[in-house]
This record gives sequence, structure tokens and C-alpha cells, in this order.
Amino acid sequence: MPEQKIKVQKGFNGEEMEFETAKELKDYMCHNGHGHIAVDTTPVGLNDNNIDTVLGGRDKVQLVQISCTEKKAIAIGEGIIYLNPHLNDEQKGRIRDKFKDKKLENIIELDLGSLDLEALPESFGDLNNLTHLHLGNNKLSSLPESFGNLSALEGLSLNHNRLKALPESFGKLNNLTNLHLGNNKLSSLPESFGSLSALKALNLDMNKLTSLPESFINLTAMTYLGLGNNELPSLPESFGKLEALEGLCLSKNKLSSLPKSFGNLKALEMAYLNDNKLTSLPEEIGGLKNLRNLGLGNNKLTSLPEEIRGLKNLNLRDLDLSSNPLPNSQGVSLTYGESRDIHTTECDPPTPTLLPSSAWCCDVEYEKKMSL
Repeated sequence: MPEQKIKVQKGFNGEEMEFETAKELKDYMCHNGHGHIAVDTTPVGLNDNNIDTVLGGRDKVQLVQISCTEKKAIAIGEGIIYLNPHLNDEQKGRIRDKFKDKKLENIIELDLGSLDLEALPESFGDLNNLTHLHLGNNKLSSLPESFGNLSALEGLSLNHNRLKALPESFGKLNNLTNLHLGNNKLSSLPESFGSLSALKALNLDMNKLTSLPESFINLTAMTYLGLGNNELPSLPESFGKLEALEGLCLSKNKLSSLPKSFGNLKALEMAYLNDNKLTSLPEEIGGLKNLRNLGLGNNKLTSLPEEIRGLKNLNLRDLDLSSNPLPNSQGVSLTYGESRDIHTTECDPPTPTLLPSSAWCCDVEYEKKMSL
């Protein structure tokens, strides 16, 4: 008597399918990522790493154990190619090489940069053992909701894409320490962003941010923050809770003032506030005793607070006050050694490596700290 085909129902009331062999069913499940099937109306649970299912064959029941992470990984790679039909043969080959003969649990670092990718498959979230992922220099306008499943990620680069928003699930990436989101089109961040509690270095330069989520102040482990070239009109008073910050770039925004809590950033060594609309500085800025680089060029400052004399580690070479309507001499001395007056016209011009005027306003040391 010929052996009957394996009948499988997708879901509990879904499409019925027939397979000639158990291998056909395994391959189908692995490539399509089904989480549940029903065999002869009996529901069976599946998981990606070790799939146990019951296959009906004539009048007997057969137990089959399937390990398909290798095929699943290859399917994800093919999914990327399928979603991006414009890729040339060289690019397709590079992607296939990344996933060829790999198992999901073995893919820890993945570089898919500069491939002109426009989308990622929903199954991309199955790469949940990734610790470092580079997707920079592509054409991504969005990320799948499953992206939040990449919970092992420590370093993530998404710079130079076309991202307009991040999925709410992004906040689940709570092992991230380094995150590059510069040169995108983000106008806001999800409220879940504040759940990235391990974050130490964050680059959001060159976006279209007009505000920060309330949860942003929860990123208290962050030491370097790039928010240059955005459209921020103000900072929340709670901004001063980011007390671990050592480097801060806020150049080329629309800031007209700084919150008093700015003085709570006691660890701050580099602060770039060039090309804003600042008319004054809070007297609390005098509490930033570790500050050694301060960029205030091209603002609307007409005076400086007396407390600025307390910045003993701030060298005049590294203080940029150019293009402000300040008097020729403020008569405020910096007591870091020999007492000298601050002159807006007599200070040596800042060196490009310390206070670059470009939109990427963070110096070499900052960029080194931001590297994955």
C-alpha cells in the first residue's frame, strides 16, 4: 500500500497543504518560519532552534526532530535579496556569502554596509545572537518591528540611511552600548528609546529632530552624545540628569538658551554649541570644572556670566566665541594659570581637529569613542 502524503494545515483554520516527504515539510517550515502548524487537526508547537512535530502517515504517528537554523539563516539572506531586486550580482554574492553555511546561533557579527539595501525582511529579527551589526550607507527608510528581537546587540550602525522613524520595539535593544544613527531623516524618537539603559555612545547628528522623548533622560550611562545639525529649539530642564556625559555635540540646532541643569553635567569635557541662537549662558555653567573644549561660535551672545572664570581647565585656544555680538573684551579672567582676559578678536583661532565648523562637529577623540 503506497504511503500517504503528509497533510498539514497552516494555522487552526488555515490552508491545507500536502508534502511528499518529511524532508519537504522540514524545508518548507525552515524557509517560511512558521511558528505553529496543525497535523491532522492536532495543534503542534514549533520553535526555530529545535522543532519537534508530529507527522501523520497512514495509520501511524512519526516523531521527527528538525534542526533548521542553518537553512533559516540562508533564508533570511535570500529574503534580503528578494526585497531588494535592484541588487547587482556582486552585491547578491556578498549577502549570500554572509549567510552561507551559517547557523543563526553562529552569526554574531554582520556587516551589510554599502549594499544599497532598501528594506529588511521581517525574519531579520531571528538573528537574535548578533552582537555587532553594520547597516550603514544603505537606503533603508524603515526597520521591521522584529528588529527589537536583536536583544544581544552591543554595537549598531545605521548611519547614512533614509530612516524617518524607529519601531517602538527598538527600546528592547537594552544591551546596546554604541549606536550610530547619524545622517538619517528622523524627526522624533520612540518613547521606548529611554530603555536603552546600557548606551554609552550615541550619534544622532544630521537628522531632523525637533524634540527628545521624555524617557531620554533615562540614558544615564551615556558618556558621548552627538545631536549636531538637528532642529532642536530647546533642551528639557531634566537634561542635566545625563551626568555621565563627557562629550556633547549640539552644534547647528535652534537653541536660544540652555537649562540651568546644564551645570549638573560635571563630567563634561567637550561641549560644542556652535551655530545656534544662544543669547546667554546660565551661571551654572561655572560648575563644569572638567570642561576643556567649549564651542560657542556663531551665536547671539552679548555677555558671559562671571562664573565662567571658574573653568580652570578651559584653555583659551579651545574656547570659540567667534561671530557673537560680544564686546571687544569681557574683562572676565580665566584663572587657569596666568590671568588673562577673554578677547573675542585676539584669541588664536581654534584648530580644525578641536572645533571643526563642519556639521560633524565632534572631534577625533569623540569619533574614536563612538566607533563600534
